[in-house]
Amino acid sequence: MELSILEFLNTDWIIRRQGKDDPLYNEEWLDNYLTKVMGDKIESSEKLSFEMTKLRTLFIKSIEDLVCGELNYDVLIEELNKHLAVAPSVRKIISIEDKYEMRFKTDKMTDDFILAELCFYMYQLLFKSEKERIRICENPDCKYIFFDTSRNKSKRHCYEGCANIMKVRRFRDKYSEK
Repeated sequence: MELSILEFLNTDWIIRRQGKDDPLYNEEWLDNYLTKVMGDKIESSEKLSFEMTKLRTLFIKSIEDLVCGELNYDVLIEELNKHLAVAPSVRKIISIEDKYEMRFKTDKMTDDFILAELCFYMYQLLFKSEKERIRICENPDCKYIFFDTSRNKSKRHCYEGCANIMKVRRFRDKYSEK
């Protein structure tokens, strides 16, 4: 769950950092992502891509606010509930890789159901995981969203490359002033 919602959120990073087209509008990427997340083969649509882009913007803003300690939970919950309310679904317990999970299932995969499922994953990330471990890379050129798995919850960069870049910048700033 956490990895799939983070993958969804970081499609924005792919655009900014790698200069590629939005994966949410890449039919092959989106079909593969939806199949992986939903567990069923799903065909994407232009309307779904547009709605997912709007949802991604809301989620990223929420993560940024969370990291800054300014998240308005009531506004976010209201938005999540709007999507959850229109999705035709039933709760079912399913087995995934020898683990059991409660999932929403539907007879017909609609765009509303897919958006509701993403909202459910965002809910799990913010309310069922250690939200203090959700981070945005401190490299201003990166801003990758990741889950800090370090023992003392002190990871500040998405990977060592970004940490090294920031160390070099601090070093150059320090000695360029002299």
